[in-house]
Amino acid sequence: KVQTLRKTSAERIEDVAERCERLLRDAEHSPPDDILGFVKQLAGLRTIRGEVIGLREMRYMDLPRVESLEERLIEANALVSKKTVSFLLKPEALEPYRAKVDEQRKILGALVKVTEADELAELITEAGLELEMLIDVVSNLKIEDSTQTTAIIESISTIYSTLNGVKAELKNKRKALSKSEGV
Repeated sequence: KVQTLRKTSAERIEDVAERCERLLRDAEHSPPDDILGFVKQLAGLRTIRGEVIGLREMRYMDLPRVESLEERLIEANALVSKKTVSFLLKPEALEPYRAKVDEQRKILGALVKVTEADELAELITEAGLELEMLIDVVSNLKIEDSTQTTAIIESISTIYSTLNGVKAELKNKRKALSKSEGV
């Protein structure tokens, strides 16, 4: 039983370490081109760090290796956070989200069925969740200048309010489509 537990622990740390190394390489050598890439990198680092912390609970785990992985992840997270803040301070940083909201508004105008409205509602909900996650990421970043944090969150909030406007329009459009289909 002890041998099985040791083997399982060794396999588990190798698996996590391999994925961790891949994320660390990406964080150090290939900065993303858009905000979606930065968010994806930060989320990936956060997820793998949770897995590394979870390794401590396993019996017969190589704890010094786990601590080393965690330290490297903390450093990589700080590096990516710094790059993310620099990127978010650019005016065009949130353009993918603005474009996504504009596209959803255009789709809204062309709706003719309730099922299409439901599909669009799912897309809008997904975009809202991404924006919420982005606000969460920004609020967890260590930004020394609070005016920068405020400026970034205001930009995101502006997009979020536009998205909520589209959501309200969709609700009204869906109600109208539902009535016409019912007749």
